[in-house]
Amino acid sequence: MQLSLSRNPYLICIVLGAVTAIVFSFWVIAYHSITGKTHDRVKKQQSIWLHKEPVSYSYTAYAGCMHSIVSKVVVIDGNTFFEKAAPEEDRLVIEAFFEAASKGLYEASSIEIKYHSEYGFPELIEVDWDKHVIDDECFYRIEKFKLIE
Repeated sequence: MQLSLSRNPYLICIVLGAVTAIVFSFWVIAYHSITGKTHDRVKKQQSIWLHKEPVSYSYTAYAGCMHSIVSKVVVIDGNTFFEKAAPEEDRLVIEAFFEAASKGLYEASSIEIKYHSEYGFPELIEVDWDKHVIDDECFYRIEKFKLIE
C-alpha cells in the first residue's frame, strides 16, 4: 500500500488536523508556562516588598489611562499620608501597583513590568488591554522613592 497525499483527500485532512493539533498544543503549553512564571514573579516581588518594606519612606506615583493621576505619598512609621487631599481613587499606594500588575497579567493583551532592584515593588507597569483597540493603554509609575531617616 502506497501513501500518497495527492491521491487521498481524507489522508490530507487527517495529517493537517494532526499537525494543527500538535502545534496548538505546544502553543498552549508555552503560553501557560510563560504566564505562570510571570505570575510567580509578581508574587515573589511582592514578598520581597513585604519583607523589606521600610518603616518610613516617600515617593511620587503616577497612573494614567484616559486621564493621569499624580499622588505624592509619605509613609511615616507605617502610616500613609498624601500631600494633597484628593479623591480616594487618586491615592496611589504601592499595594495598588501589585494589584494592577496581577490584573494586567490576567486580563491584558500585553504588559511590561519593571521592578525596583532593592525593594521589589513595580516601578513601571505598561499595559495594553486590547491590541485591537486604540487608546486603551495604561501606565503606572513610581518615581523619587526615598527612605526617610
